[in-house]
Order: sequence, then C-alpha cells, then structure tokens
Amino acid sequence: MLVLCFGLWLIMRVTREYASRYGYAEIIPGGIPVDIDAATRRQHEAAMGPSEPAAPKLVQIGDLPPAAAPPGSNPSGSNPPDRPPGEMPPRAE
Repeated sequence: MLVLCFGLWLIMRVTREYASRYGYAEIIPGGIPVDIDAATRRQHEAAMGPSEPAAPKLVQIGDLPPAAAPPGSNPSGSNPPDRPPGEMPPRAE
C-alpha cells in the first residue's frame, strides 16, 4: 500500500505541468494587424467632421483709426463732479 501511494505521488509530481502545457489549444493570431489609434481617429472624424486649424486668437490690423468711445462714457477719464472718486453710482431699482 505504501508503494502504491508513493508511486501515485511520484506520477502526480512528474506530470504536474502536462495539463497546462498540453491541455489547451495554442492561440495563434490570425488576420491583419490593426492600428487602434488610426481606427479611433477615423471614427472620431466621421462623427465630428474633419478638424480645422484653430483661428488665431489675436489679429493685428494696421492703418485703421482708433475705435470711437462707447456712448455715455466720459472721454476725459475723470469722475463726474457730483461723485467723489471710488464711490459707486446709485442703483436703479
């Protein structure tokens, strides 16, 4: 009986890796390689439209006269005489 148990233990010890090595089919890649980044870029452009370059944030136009001041502003830049500097005008309710 002891020899039988030892033989069983020895067989299990020797063949321990066989299930993982020979028990499963080998995965072989097939088909064509796929560029995931290019696929997502095409999908995004199809949904959102082609991206256009951003317009410049600051445009300088030369040889134009300065813009006129908005109506109601004081062109001299000083406060009106009825209000001391730093005081807010009365609220209209």
